[in-house]
This record gives sequence, C-alpha cells and structure tokens, in this order.
Amino acid sequence: MVNPATPASAKPAVEELVGPPALEVPAEAEPDATERLPAPVPAAVVVKDVEQTPWQRQSIRATGVEIVGDSCRQRSFPEPQRRWRHIQHTVLPGETAEEIAARYGTKKASLRRSNDGKLKLVPGKSIKVYASRTPAPRRRIEHVSADGEDWTAVATKYKVRYRELRAWNRGVGSTLGPGRTLVVYIDDDRPQTVNAVRGPAVPEIRVRDGAISTGRPQRGKITNAVRLPESTLYTLKVPQHAYGSSHAIRTHLEAIAQFRYASGYDGQLIIGGLSRRRGRTFKPHKSHQSGRDIDIFLPILPHVAFTYSPNPHEVDWEASFELARAFAATGRTEAIYLDRKVQRFLYEAGRNMGVSLEELDRLIEFPPRPGKDPSASAVRHSADHVRHFHIRIECADNEPDCYNERWDERHTEIMKRKRLADKEREAKKKRRSRRRNR
Repeated sequence: MVNPATPASAKPAVEELVGPPALEVPAEAEPDATERLPAPVPAAVVVKDVEQTPWQRQSIRATGVEIVGDSCRQRSFPEPQRRWRHIQHTVLPGETAEEIAARYGTKKASLRRSNDGKLKLVPGKSIKVYASRTPAPRRRIEHVSADGEDWTAVATKYKVRYRELRAWNRGVGSTLGPGRTLVVYIDDDRPQTVNAVRGPAVPEIRVRDGAISTGRPQRGKITNAVRLPESTLYTLKVPQHAYGSSHAIRTHLEAIAQFRYASGYDGQLIIGGLSRRRGRTFKPHKSHQSGRDIDIFLPILPHVAFTYSPNPHEVDWEASFELARAFAATGRTEAIYLDRKVQRFLYEAGRNMGVSLEELDRLIEFPPRPGKDPSASAVRHSADHVRHFHIRIECADNEPDCYNERWDERHTEIMKRKRLADKEREAKKKRRSRRRNR
C-alpha cells in the first residue's frame, strides 16, 4: 500500500508478514448486500410520555418504565472453553505487554508465566504466548510521505495510533517532508463491531412522568423516582441502584436504543450505578444523588474475557465512541466524564473512523489546544474514570429546584425565588402579629 499521491519514481511498497501464521478458518457466508451499510443514518427514537391510567399503572408499576418491541440480542462474552494454543510472537517497536495480551485474548500475567517469569520485550525478538485467539499476522508496509502530509494524516490513513506510528519510526523527526519513508504495521484482523450492519429497530419507550430531580448531583434527591428496567439493550449490574428522574431515564433509554440501531453494536453493555430510590448519599460515589447520573462500563473487544477493570488495549474504542456520540446527539447531556489519560484512545478511534475534526472538537476535549474551552466539549476530564463513562443529564424544564453547581445560573434563580418566598413569609407573620395586637 503506497500513498496514491506518491510519484511513479518513488520507492515501491514492500510487504512482509509479521507475527504467527493465521489459522485456517472456513469462510463464512457473506451477508446479503442490503445488510451491509456504508454508514448508519440516524433515525428518530419513538419516546412517549404517558398518563398514569389504571392499565398503565398495572403494566409499569414495578419500574415506571415500559419498553415495547425490545428486540436487541446482546452477544455473550467469550466462553471459558475457548481453544488455547502456544504460539510465538515477534515483538514490534513500542509494543507493550498489555497490548500483546489483548491481541491474543490473554492476560499480562499469562505472558509472564509463559516466558518463565521473565517478560523482556525487545523489538524483533520472539516471546511465547498462550493464546485463546490467533489473529492474522500484521502486514509490514513502507509508506512514502507526500507533500504536506503529517504524522496524524498517515496514522489516520492506515487506522493506527499516533504513538504506535512514531514508535515504529524512531529517529524520524516530528515534521515530515515529501519523500520520507515510514514503516507501518497494519492489523487486518482487528474486529469491526460497529457500522457494519444496522442494529435492531428502536423500540417504543414509555416513561412515567412525575419523577423529579432536586438539588445538585453532589447533594440532591429524587422525588417519586422511576427505575431503569431490565432489558436486552443492556445489562444492569445492580438493579436496586438504577433509579432516576423521568427526564434522565428517558434520555438514557433513547440514547442507548439509538446507539444499538445506528451502530449495529451487539456486544454486552453493562450499566453500573445510577442513584438510590430516593437519591441522596450513594457511597462510594460523590455524586449520583439527584437521579441524573449513570455509569456505563466501556465496551470490551469481543475476543477479550469480561472484566470490570479492562486495560485500554482491551476496550472497544470504536463502540465507545459511538456510544458517547449517541448520548451527545440527544442534546440533553450535560457532560460525559472520562479520564484524560484514556481520552486519546477515544479521540483516535473517532479519527480513524473518518469523523471530522470539527465534530471531534465538539465531542472530546482532547487534545488540548490554545483557546479551546474544555467545558464546550461533551466528553470532559474526571480523574479515575478510566473504565467507564460517567454521564450526566441536564435538568428538565419541569425541575425548578434542579441545578448543577452552586451559584450557577439555575442555582442563582433558585436562591432568588427562595429569598422572595422568605420575604413573603416574614411579611405574613408581621401582618398576623399586627392583627393579634389590635
């Protein structure tokens, strides 16, 4: 693969296979052409607010929510009885133990055991891997840079990470000139879990009104809460901690259903904590008190065994990007919190999927640039959020006592109303006192 812009006299591409030989797997039947879609087209989500008529109280009494036509089927995690085999892996420049383990569906500790407790990664040397998955070998090519091309453009062209590309080409300066030869290792066997086929139809969602968020996420409560129901769209980790306001629950369901439909992702989606039934303190969380917060664990690559603590190389960042995109598209998401240490992976996934720089800037605060306001992006930094999204929904129009931070615009308006009410109360007391003294 040589850059199309390369002149005819430029050095031709050189291809070389790196890694273990691929297993011969019977080819699966290609899906019908109508099932393969070049890009998902957003579809309107049917969300209905319903009155609490007697038959509806009967059907949604347990949670306050009903999902009609829920046809999603989540792909299960890899079974423990997968076929394991010993193979040899040739270490690439800059490759880490976590990255190698994730590629072969194993763990770093297993790599260490397979190599007699000594795991020294030297580029070009081989290490033993006890693998549950034998991916196709990476292809080594040489790319000749064109005029005006930079490192990011080359990384985007071949869908590799920026840091990987720099590690494969140590000694090359930060500025590329025309005619510079770069080494690129292409992974043709990376699973595509999103945007290959359309997902299940969006179900009809009915949410009981009347669940109100009061106060701020760090000090608030829920009145008449509704609970996120069991569904094939996702898996609830702790159902008794899945309460929220009507507005927030409606937004969560709308975003997740749209994510499933638009991206076609069929992997497991694990929902962590929302709020307790009445809100208020929810340890160990500092927030999650007013029914507007939700934790969603980052999707994991299909060949990786499930864990609540995946390292960044085990996360399906393309699916994570589409999930964040779906929540941001609702227009009712206050913020999506993710540690800055892993925002780079999310950003590069979007970039490699062909998302424009303008949309990436609106969605993710990474990378920091002069004049860029982090609060203007949907995905923002919050320390220790490296394994899950912490998503916060905006206050609804019918929640007059809901706000985000002390002395923000909504809180200022609440305090103004409170002062007026206090003055009116004091005036009534004085009028009563005068009447009694007559």
